[in-house]
Amino acid sequence: MCVAKAVRFLKDNKIAGEVILADNGSTDSSAEIAAQMGAVIVHVEQKGYGMALREGFLAAKGKYIIMADSDDSYDLINLMLFVEKLREGYDLSYGESFQRWNTEGCNALASSLYWKSCSFFSWKTVL
Repeated sequence: MCVAKAVRFLKDNKIAGEVILADNGSTDSSAEIAAQMGAVIVHVEQKGYGMALREGFLAAKGKYIIMADSDDSYDLINLMLFVEKLREGYDLSYGESFQRWNTEGCNALASSLYWKSCSFFSWKTVL
């Protein structure tokens, strides 16, 4: 489960951090299981992916926020590259999930457009 991987990453890299699960209506026992693994559970009344992200971000107490979906599509064991870039002063460090894109051409185009828009709208260098 991705919560266990995130907890392991923090422990293995001696990073004081928290794993937050923003739950806005799951009907399974994932929130209880995540809590048993050490995650902080944030109950979100409003439905929707964006609301869950927003409330999870607002609940975070750390200097940096690393976001991942709970479907285990992100490599939560290998996050140091992102942490290192954030520590160097970058405002955003972005990676893609394993399953999002199924063609290299589409991935390259989307990534290029994403980086250009991030740099344009933030007026900051984006890695």
